[in-house]
Amino acid sequence: MVVRFRSRETGRITGPNRWRLWMLVIALGLVLATMRQLGKPETARRLEQIFSTPQSAVERPAPEFEVSSAKSQSDLLEFESSLSASADELTDDTSQVKDRTYFRPEERELWFEFFARLQKLEDDQLVAQSVGVVSYAQLLKQPEVYRGRLVTIHGRVKREELQQPAGNQLGIAMYHRLWIQPLGGGQWPLVVYCLELPPEFPRGENLNTQVSVTGLFFKNWSYAYDDGLGLAPVILANRFDWQPSAARPLAKKTSAREWTMAITLAAAFAAIATLLAARRTRRLPRQATAAALLQELAARETDA
Repeated sequence: MVVRFRSRETGRITGPNRWRLWMLVIALGLVLATMRQLGKPETARRLEQIFSTPQSAVERPAPEFEVSSAKSQSDLLEFESSLSASADELTDDTSQVKDRTYFRPEERELWFEFFARLQKLEDDQLVAQSVGVVSYAQLLKQPEVYRGRLVTIHGRVKREELQQPAGNQLGIAMYHRLWIQPLGGGQWPLVVYCLELPPEFPRGENLNTQVSVTGLFFKNWSYAYDDGLGLAPVILANRFDWQPSAARPLAKKTSAREWTMAITLAAAFAAIATLLAARRTRRLPRQATAAALLQELAARETDA
């Protein structure tokens, strides 16, 4: 009797080996995709929010838009308490305005005069009479050129505050103070005092909504900021147009918890796939041995 050994190795990947190869490829793909996602800045910021200790239940605005409430609020109240002049007594003289200082009582007449002029203008007149879009640097370097002229600014509102002036003859019961980050970035904000907000406009802090505002440039205001002073061009406005984004709510933002679950599931799936592939590999020699014995027995019966 002759014992013959037949090899089943034909250079092709068998069923179990093919399954193991695909599992390894999928696991490697998940790992690479996770590493690529972790390399994105927005993912890093989300993970930082997850693992960092929150300072407060309410997030504060970016540091460059933080305003110390001590000196700035007292100066503002002192200024607003003196705003009681009649509209008929107001003048267009801008000589009393001083830049790079706090709001001064001597500027109260021009302050109300600007608001009186704005109340007489329609929206189309505001746009038509505007000198165009101006930047923070332009207002800072050439206040005399732009003072009392209609200018347009573009930026993102970071904070909205409700202010109540003293009694006045213009019928102004309140106005909104907007802290606006100019488009293109920059360390310091633009400040807009506005009589009316568009319907459904967001309120309070931690805002990030883009606006375009046309109003009268008043002055470059110096206000207390941390241990120093900040400098912000101040624009007075009656109202402005704003359209909420209708497309963005359709694209749901991934929450921090969802990001964590996705990364955890990807890592767990990769680990399970690797473990199953390793166990499958350990079983293959025994399966191959059993197949070889069956093949040998079949060959013996044939020879017999």
